[in-house]
Amino acid sequence: METICWGSLRPTTLLFMKGKRRRRKTEIRRLVQGLLLIQDVCTVDGCICRGVGADGYSHYPGSSDDQISPWLLALDAYMESGIPSNREKEICRSHLLRQLDGLYANHWTVPGDRPGFERGSYIHRNGIYEAWLGAVHLLTALHLYEKVAPEKKGLFMQYWNEIFFEGMRLKELLEKGYPRDSGKTAWYLTHSCYALRSFLDRPEPEVQKICKKSLRQIAENSVALLTQWRDYTPGRTFDPDWRKMLSAWRAHTSCTEAATLACGEMASLWHRKISPAVGEEKRTILDSCAAMWLILISREEDLIEPALKELRQAASAIPWNKLHYAGLFFAENAVWEWKAYQMFSN
Repeated sequence: METICWGSLRPTTLLFMKGKRRRRKTEIRRLVQGLLLIQDVCTVDGCICRGVGADGYSHYPGSSDDQISPWLLALDAYMESGIPSNREKEICRSHLLRQLDGLYANHWTVPGDRPGFERGSYIHRNGIYEAWLGAVHLLTALHLYEKVAPEKKGLFMQYWNEIFFEGMRLKELLEKGYPRDSGKTAWYLTHSCYALRSFLDRPEPEVQKICKKSLRQIAENSVALLTQWRDYTPGRTFDPDWRKMLSAWRAHTSCTEAATLACGEMASLWHRKISPAVGEEKRTILDSCAAMWLILISREEDLIEPALKELRQAASAIPWNKLHYAGLFFAENAVWEWKAYQMFSN
């Protein structure tokens, strides 16, 4: 890793670097304000909305379980970053506490901001794939709950040892491993694995051992996806006008109805007819870059080199400025994970 000799830098260079750091901190603070806003506009504790309209308040009343964990992890990371003042930390802590208290009071089911719009339970899941994800979501919430509310200490290990799914204790479900034939995509696992890695800092050796084993297994399964980006075919049609999907829209009163409507629109209209470029990127680049990140998150040394090889080749071969979907962000996260790994190793 490159080492900076601070004494050899010119004053103008140091000022530039300091200015760049200041701008980055300003940008991070702005992002965090957005995280706080998508909670503040909700009237129900435990709900995090998916976005806010131009009026600063209007929002869709449904959230979801996979929406909450990244929000929790982001606020916690900000509090640990050294950027916020003590007052900002306390504001973040109060928002985390409000969210976690709301989930706990609702028996770990994500409420909507309107009756009928609950979506996602951490503890009542259909099938082993959903149960595995629910277990990680629950442990993420409990891990952070203990950090912001010391009186909740012990909840993590309480659930860790309880029966969770089909007679299995939660820890046994994690140790059994992520189901390989889930049919789900790699990108959907990334924030869960990021959370699993954070549990390695917990004091319980058993938690460290099982979580490390889970990370290893997922990383091994991800190797087969590394070269998928090579199948990408550029030049497919992209149309940003999402309103063209509204022909199928109808009023709905629950998240179940909304999901049925949205999935039908997305598969038949968006990915195939209106913007096949998005479907192409999801099929190839998205999962490949997510796999690179998953392997680097695991920090399994024998798997990292193949992931880095593909990352380097993809970085120079993929026309990033012509993409329309989220593959770039997973590749960028993989790069930053590699930088963190180098620091960790040294």
